Amino acid sequence: MRRKLMTIVLLNVVAGCFLMASTADTAGDFRDPITEFPWLETFGTDSSDWMPEGFTQRQGLFPNPSENTAQWEQKNWLNGDIHENKAANINIYGAFRQGWLITPAIDLSAGDYELNFDLAFMDWDTNDPPRGTQEDDRFLVIVSSNALMNTPVVLREWNNTGSEWVLNDIPTYGDNVTISLRGMSGVVYLAFYGESTVTANGDNDLMIDNLEIREEPVDNADDFQAPATDLLLTNYPNPFHAQTTIHYELKESQPVKIEIYNLKGQLVRVLVDESKPGGRHEVFWDGKDQAGNRVGSGCYYYKMQKGKYSSTGKMILLK
Repeated sequence: MRRKLMTIVLLNVVAGCFLMASTADTAGDFRDPITEFPWLETFGTDSSDWMPEGFTQRQGLFPNPSENTAQWEQKNWLNGDIHENKAANINIYGAFRQGWLITPAIDLSAGDYELNFDLAFMDWDTNDPPRGTQEDDRFLVIVSSNALMNTPVVLREWNNTGSEWVLNDIPTYGDNVTISLRGMSGVVYLAFYGESTVTANGDNDLMIDNLEIREEPVDNADDFQAPATDLLLTNYPNPFHAQTTIHYELKESQPVKIEIYNLKGQLVRVLVDESKPGGRHEVFWDGKDQAGNRVGSGCYYYKMQKGKYSSTGKMILLK
């Protein structure tokens, strides 16, 4: 709670700086800011979709991008030919990987918003987990008041040298990330930054996909209270390729079970089978069965069982 409050205070300060700087800084991108939400960028399904409209790239060691040099590229999500969906990819390797992928202008004046996106990290050009310690490598999500990314502020950092969000722990088959933009106002630009400064220490791909700016749910606020009843909520994304997140709420601390079934009613995977505290929770399913094998495309059901309460939802796995 304390850390979240500090984050909100920081974002309010940052937002104030943006408003003061907006009259002095030239954005470098003269398109009208995005004002309709949710706003979604999927990076398309064809090479002609790259680069996305309004996006720019820069190069330079954080926090000082200086060149309009492309280090991000479009790649098949998870590097497989069977995946029609594309992703934005940066090969984090070598001594000069300092790539910034920058969104169009986004106007956050109308309310409280959050950033949501899919994230994966893997050995270069394979579906294998990253190799090496990657002590010099990191991935940042950054915000600035202008497309040149002057006075950038880090919203979240993944590294292997002490961050709460560990770079090598990013799942190979993808994770869904949500970052609050609460307290920000005015026009901002977001940047996704990959860095490597040592040649012989790791050679990995980092992918992002399905970037979405959406209104932040009220229940993400600091005054969130435990629900009055037990509820199985929706999963997101749905349909999904690599991983989906199942949300559920508990009235009080109690044992709960979350299971996955196929259309034949056969048990595929037990995701949760333990006591959980009251409040909102989430659990990930990576499309694997209890033995760790990838299951086939199709429709699956997720079921929450808590005492006499039982509820089921449907999701679609695509490959």
